[in-house]
Formats: sequence, C-alpha cells, structure tokens
Amino acid sequence: MFRRLVLGIGSLLWLTGCVSYGVYSGPQTVEPGVTEVGVGTMLARSSEWGPEDPVVALAETALLLRHGVAPNFDLGARLWFFPVTFFVEEDPAIGLYADARYRFIDDRWMLTGSAGVSAFSAGGMISVGAYPTILFGTERVYAGLRGILLRVITDGGHSDPDDPQLSDWAIGVVSGASFGDRWVVRPELNLYLRDVFSTVLLTPGVSLHRRF
Repeated sequence: MFRRLVLGIGSLLWLTGCVSYGVYSGPQTVEPGVTEVGVGTMLARSSEWGPEDPVVALAETALLLRHGVAPNFDLGARLWFFPVTFFVEEDPAIGLYADARYRFIDDRWMLTGSAGVSAFSAGGMISVGAYPTILFGTERVYAGLRGILLRVITDGGHSDPDDPQLSDWAIGVVSGASFGDRWVVRPELNLYLRDVFSTVLLTPGVSLHRRF
C-alpha cells in the first residue's frame, strides 16, 4: 500500500517536478563576500487534481546556496529533488538550478531582477528551464512576477521530439516574507498559471538560511 501511495504521489509530481517553483529569496541581494546557505521545501496544489488526489503534494525539497559578488549583485545555486523517489526509482528525480540577480533600486523599497536556468532528470526524462523574475518590496515583505520556460529534451523515448507538449511555460505571482538576520526564515506563497492559463498551481513553501 505504501508503495502504491508513493507511486501515486510521484505521478502527481510529474506535473510539477520538471521545474523549480520556489523563489527562496527576497529583493535584498547578499552583501559582497557574504555566503548564504539554506534548505527549502515547496508544496503544490493543482487545479487539475480531483477529489481522489491528495490535497497537496510535495513539489520539491531544495539545498540552497547564494554568494554576494559585488554591490547589488549576487549569484545563486540550488539542488532540488524529491526524497521519496530515491527509495522507489532507479533514476530519482533531481534538478540543478543557477541564477544571477541584480538590485536596480537600492533603498527601503527595492527592485531586483534575476535570470535563472535549470536542468532536471527523472525516470529517463531530461528537461531544461529558464526563469526571468522581478521582485519588489522591502527587506521583510515582497512580491513579484516570475516566468518559467520549459523544454523537455528527452522523455525516455515515449514521445516524438517535435511534440509541442514537450514545451511548456508558466507565469506566476510570487510573494514572501523574511524574518531574522544571521538565521533567516522565508515563508512564501506563489500562484502560477500554466498551459495557456488552463492550469492553476498554488505553491506554498518555506526556507531556512544561514549567513556566513
């Protein structure tokens, strides 16, 4: 029964796992020479799911790294995965993500833009993604817009490489808060529209960071 439950949840995660939906940061960039490490997790609820599906599913767990390179500029990386797949799959679901951020307005109210890319692998499928993001707010509360562009490079030979369904995009409204200084907790709530606005995906999450 446990294995059937795990596989059922895994099939739901197939809808969400090709890309990383977490933002895990606000508009304040990391100061030059400072490194921030952390861990985050996201849940998901899709408008496509029926009453027999879970209320929410684990969308991702992520290990996070960010380093301040110059004033108003930092670089980040993350490793995101689904822990349960390491127990039931020969090829567990795992992804790599990297981004660069620049703070255009450095004041009490900040405006920061970022560009990210990702690569994801699971069960013979390999996909790549791009993530333009804009965040506006203070050090403590913020919101913004996040775009996601996805392309499945291979799905293990199950589909025609020219199948348009192997490409996808989403636009999201993201919001979050930040608490703490050396130890930082960031809850967030994001709402994405996918598949030409036919699918709504709600992704609440939280991350814990330590600055060095």
